[in-house]
Amino acid sequence: MSKKRILIIDDEPDLVEVLRDGLEAQGYIVTTAGDGEAGLAAARTDSPNAILLDIAMPKIDGYEVCRLLKADPVLGKIPIIMISAKAQAEDIRQGKAAGADEYLPKPLQMRGLLKTLAAFATA
Repeated sequence: MSKKRILIIDDEPDLVEVLRDGLEAQGYIVTTAGDGEAGLAAARTDSPNAILLDIAMPKIDGYEVCRLLKADPVLGKIPIIMISAKAQAEDIRQGKAAGADEYLPKPLQMRGLLKTLAAFATA
């Protein structure tokens, strides 16, 4: 069985490091991008099995990145899990409307994230 590839698009370096370490310890191959533009480029080149996507980022916010990814005929099939400190019902509704497959509030619990990834990140 091949290792599953996860792309993290988030501008918080400390969180990205914690997520990378936790996911790599579970056998995932992790790539990262620090803003929406870099995330779109990475999604095109890295062929991830799932994307962890923050909302509040420079250049292009997570809602728009999600819409652009889901509109792409190839990238649109990749599960997107939005991760954000914005956890009000309206934020979650906007994330789902943009095309997010799941929405997890920060701070993330690694156990919950792993369970969600197991459901979405198919090889």
